[in-house]
Amino acid sequence: MLILPTGGFSPAQNTAPGKTAHGALEVAGKSTPLEYSYAVPQRNDEMLVILSDQPLSDKELKDVFERIHRAEGGDLHLVEVVLDAKLTPISVSIRHKAFTTNGGGGSTEDRFEKGKGDKNTIAGRFYRNTPGEFDGVAFTYDATVTAPVWKEPAPTYSGAAATSSPQGKAALAFLKAGHTGNVAALKKAVVASSIADLEGPMGKDIIEMMKKGPDPANAKITRVDVNGENAEVTLEQGSKESLETTTIKLVKEHGEWKVSP
Repeated sequence: MLILPTGGFSPAQNTAPGKTAHGALEVAGKSTPLEYSYAVPQRNDEMLVILSDQPLSDKELKDVFERIHRAEGGDLHLVEVVLDAKLTPISVSIRHKAFTTNGGGGSTEDRFEKGKGDKNTIAGRFYRNTPGEFDGVAFTYDATVTAPVWKEPAPTYSGAAATSSPQGKAALAFLKAGHTGNVAALKKAVVASSIADLEGPMGKDIIEMMKKGPDPANAKITRVDVNGENAEVTLEQGSKESLETTTIKLVKEHGEWKVSP
């Protein structure tokens, strides 16, 4: 089905990083080593610290759904801790195939003992004071980390250049067609394989969904990332307190950039 993808895009890491964590995640009595850690800046001076058994790509660091997908497949196990501006844990999520849902939450049992970090690292010990339970499954974790603060790779285009780029123009044309319910224009904006979705029994539902999506008149393109004949356009809409981010994927088809779900 034709949908608006969300999340982020950045080139994959070329080499695996060094191991920056030492500890383990235990779920349902089975232990998994935690050997990699990353600190990802969030809004309001919060920091997301990810403890992982596998190295993560830039795209996986930015897009939680990429991480969830790998975890559901069983080849990735994660502890994700959100720290507030004072480096106090306020939310913890465990990504593991043993859980049937992907919730998270805060608990006074989730602890962080700050180590000797700096502006480029979050260092210390993350652990659960007592075992917890989620989805009826017991879990606990304990790891000492020196997590490097992740910096998003520079986009191919940003600012005015992003809006005026071929990819930016194609994304805005797609949003405008959907927002106004112009089916003919929408068909021209998407890859050929998606036209059947618009012409099928779900076509009307897709159009109604897109009418409620980002308004191209108010959405701001913040970055365009191009990788060969694939690209992603990131838009933001709303206020600083309530900001919605949408990412539109495109491919070059017969020499023209088209939206590809």
